Amino acid sequence: MGNAELVECSRCHYGGNFGSEQLLDLDVNLHRLAQAIERDRQRFRNGAEPTPVMMWISDAKGACTFFNETWLEFTGGSLEAQQQEDWVTGVHPDDRENCLIAYRQALSDRKPFQLEYRRRRFDGEYRRIFDTGLPQWMPDGAFSGYAGSGIDITDRRQAEEELLHLCDHLQETIARQTAELLQAQRQLQQEIQERHKAGEALERSQKMLQLVTDNIPE
Repeated sequence: MGNAELVECSRCHYGGNFGSEQLLDLDVNLHRLAQAIERDRQRFRNGAEPTPVMMWISDAKGACTFFNETWLEFTGGSLEAQQQEDWVTGVHPDDRENCLIAYRQALSDRKPFQLEYRRRRFDGEYRRIFDTGLPQWMPDGAFSGYAGSGIDITDRRQAEEELLHLCDHLQETIARQTAELLQAQRQLQQEIQERHKAGEALERSQKMLQLVTDNIPE
């Protein structure tokens, strides 16, 4: 809604009770408000370009209105094409429903949100993205949408999975070696017991032989 439309609505609401000076003040304030909002959005856009982080802006209805150059390079699409598409178009089909549920809930609650999902890159490969959205507010306190950022954490997740696999392999190795060590210890204890029994049997045999030898007549 433009400034002229807001002024016209105000005239209708108050039944034309505004004087010319009041209407002029209202128009000036609305113009300043619009300029302030545009400056904030432009400041965000300018700060979003020289960064490796994918950044985006949505309106109060949840439709994305801006993507920085890093996002466009990742998806391989133009700003106009990205604005026309639903933002979940490039999300992996298995992750799409959960993303929509979480996003719509955050939009309804006007609260920050975090999502982790797989998004298709320009080359067709799905990469794991960690997405964060923060609600934005106008000077008058009205909700204006979200400003968010996405980080490609695929390499980190792969490193974590490799580390987890390595830890699992290490635990399996330790468990196997421990079992082998315990088995060797049991075998050694058994051998010691058998040798002890053999030694006792030999000692008894020697005593019996000595007894027989002592009783042989000369």
